[in-house]
Amino acid sequence: MAFHFYRRFLDYIRFQAERLSVLILFLIPFALGEGVGTLSAIMVAQFHLFSAVLLYSLKIPLIVISLGILHNGKEKLLSYGWFALCYTWVIAQLSKLHASHLYRYTVHLRSRFIHRSSRLKRWIIHAYHHLRYSINQKKT
Repeated sequence: MAFHFYRRFLDYIRFQAERLSVLILFLIPFALGEGVGTLSAIMVAQFHLFSAVLLYSLKIPLIVISLGILHNGKEKLLSYGWFALCYTWVIAQLSKLHASHLYRYTVHLRSRFIHRSSRLKRWIIHAYHHLRYSINQKKT
C-alpha cells in the first residue's frame, strides 16, 4: 500500500506538479536528510554510537524520497539555471572521483576484503560442520 502511494506520488511529480512544487518537495526531504546525517555525525563524535546509528537510519528513507523526486522531476528541476549548474558540478565531481586512482584502489581493496571474508566464512562453516560431526560421532 505504501509503495503504491509512493509510485502515485512520483507519477504526480513527473506529470502534473509545477516546477516550483517539485523543487520544494525535493529540497525538504533532502535538507532534512542532510541535517539528520550531520546530527548523527555529531553524536558519533560524542560517543553516542547506538543513538547515532538509529538517527542515521532515519536518513535513508528521506534520501530515497529525495532521489525519487530528483529522478522523476529532473527535467523540471534542471529548468532552474542555478540547480542545473549545481547538478552539473556534482556530477563532474563524482566523475573525477570515480576516475581517481584512490577510488579505484579503494574499490579493489573492498573486493579483496569481500573475497577474503567469504573464504573465511566458508572455512568457519566447514570447521563448524567438522566439529559437529566429531561431537555426534563421540555420542554414538
